[in-house]
Amino acid sequence: MMKIVMIHGQSHEGSTCMVARELADKVGGEVQEFFLPRDFARPCCGCFTCFKTDLSKCPHFKELEPLERAILDADLLILDSPVYVYHATGQMMSFLDHFGTWWVVHRPMPEMSRKQAVAISTAAGGGMKSTVRDMADSLEMWGIHKVYKLGVGVQAAKPEEIPAGIMKNIHRKTDRLASQIQKNAGARVQWQGKDVVLHHAFRSQVFPTHGTGLWILGGMGLAWEQQTVGSVMPMKISLNLPGHSVPNTSNCEEYLYETENRKNNITRKPGSSAFYL
Repeated sequence: MMKIVMIHGQSHEGSTCMVARELADKVGGEVQEFFLPRDFARPCCGCFTCFKTDLSKCPHFKELEPLERAILDADLLILDSPVYVYHATGQMMSFLDHFGTWWVVHRPMPEMSRKQAVAISTAAGGGMKSTVRDMADSLEMWGIHKVYKLGVGVQAAKPEEIPAGIMKNIHRKTDRLASQIQKNAGARVQWQGKDVVLHHAFRSQVFPTHGTGLWILGGMGLAWEQQTVGSVMPMKISLNLPGHSVPNTSNCEEYLYETENRKNNITRKPGSSAFYL
């Protein structure tokens, strides 16, 4: 049975919540719901503790832990938000801020590689595309290989006011999307990555990584800290970054670089344009 976790970007049960629940019902499975800010209301304070150590050291982790545990256990994640000023709600964005450390350029989570996710948004007017993108950015950069996007202009403030034609379109879209999700359940889909973000990762310097489990990112190299997470690379990512040749290996020990040498004298071996996360 598929485990489905829905995280609603608002505490009221409006049109966006209705669409998300309809999709979850059609997919079928064990459903768990969280409402923001009711179930988590803390803003990220930018202390970088999660980057320097891990998420469990976040000053808000006690409140965050039930959602983190549910996300890691889920097969399907559904994030939904109504459009607020052409973007996701502030509480949804604040929630996602707490998981920046999970991005694949920092501390990839092996649990993400076989999950699917959906970003859903509705509005009486416009802004669905940018709102869905707000949520999908994090889902994709968590390493989830299959992220679906669903935006619907409902032309109404309440579910009961949605015109019949639009409701019919919602039913058709959720039917099709539920079928895709069921078809891809358990499948290992190659994650194409975000070339621009990863390109910047290769060119940027990040926090000191020794002993933290973070990716070592520097001008010419990248590796996983062997002593913290081991050598198993759970995700395959295809990159086509001009000017970069990335080691293709399942044992990255020989590619570990001392933090102080990341800026200068970093060596690399030529390899394919694929590497494993």
